[in-house]
Amino acid sequence: DEMRNVVALVALAGDTMALSPLQHPFSKLGTLSISPAHTIPTQERRTTCDITSSRRAALAAVPLHLLLTLGAVADPPTISSTTAPDRAATIAGVAATSTPSAPPVGRGKKSAIPKGGYKREDLAALISRVPTFVVSNRDSQPYLTQMDEAGKRSGYFHLSPREALAELQDVRTFDPAASLAVVPLDDIWFDLPQTQEAAAASLAATQQPRSGTSTDLRLFSLSPLPDEDPGPLTKGSVPLFYSAALLLEVDGSTCRPYYFRRADLQKTLAAAAEAPSDASVKTVALPALVAQLGRGDLAGQPPPVFVAASEAIAVVDRLSQGAPNGATPASRPQAPEDSVERLATAIPFGGNAMHPKAFGLF
Repeated sequence: DEMRNVVALVALAGDTMALSPLQHPFSKLGTLSISPAHTIPTQERRTTCDITSSRRAALAAVPLHLLLTLGAVADPPTISSTTAPDRAATIAGVAATSTPSAPPVGRGKKSAIPKGGYKREDLAALISRVPTFVVSNRDSQPYLTQMDEAGKRSGYFHLSPREALAELQDVRTFDPAASLAVVPLDDIWFDLPQTQEAAAASLAATQQPRSGTSTDLRLFSLSPLPDEDPGPLTKGSVPLFYSAALLLEVDGSTCRPYYFRRADLQKTLAAAAEAPSDASVKTVALPALVAQLGRGDLAGQPPPVFVAASEAIAVVDRLSQGAPNGATPASRPQAPEDSVERLATAIPFGGNAMHPKAFGLF
């Protein structure tokens, strides 16, 4: 079901469509503008992040069946895994078309989280690869779709494209021009309330707009993936999943991946040759991890790489590039049975453009 949903989402891009970059008035918020036979100039593809590392780390989370269905990999990149303390092997399984082998590879460069932690701009670069989805009007202003008992309105930036689509379906009953905006997490993170308690306090203290939309991020919060169990974390937390036994060697640097989906981590562990069969999965809240990285609590440990949910990565990757690496684009699926999936095959992704540095995917 998840695969069909993703395929329906990415079918919007068509076979020859790409992005035209424009600046968005809402901070750096951008929406996906699909225009036929338009390519992004080379200079606009540059980012402040290591785009190759970002893209490879993202692809590492996408299950093989999604990659094959989306036509996402023609010549899959090599990503190495290192299982603590000294074992290293090639991660196949998630980005290969045959049974993975495990040739020995050299250990990655020993980079580490600096003493004193990361600066704000460094934290922003780390989380910039994570896409969020929000429903907006024709002027790209996000909708306030929630209301509390006191009648105060608030809104969500979603980590799940499916949840955003369901919300869009509701909004389009009164605004047929509404669309989905795709926003890099770093564009909103530092202004969003980051816990339920903070969101409630912010909502109480912030003046309500006259309309049903707002660009005041104090009225919004980040919606966690609805089908992920936060485990020991408080309800409403955004959990990240990691294993001390798993490190990724990305472009020669050894990083610790933090996954928004537990299943993506488990699939990576299963595909990593020589990974311990009993590797434990740990959970940390996204705000807590970002705070620890900023304070330097994790100094000396491998630097993090944030891996968004595989279905979100697949949607953004397919919409922003068509079929990467010269692969054959995915064929448009037949009419899906699910109403949200049918909607996804017909709606536009916004009227402006996604900010060109978003996600490090191009």
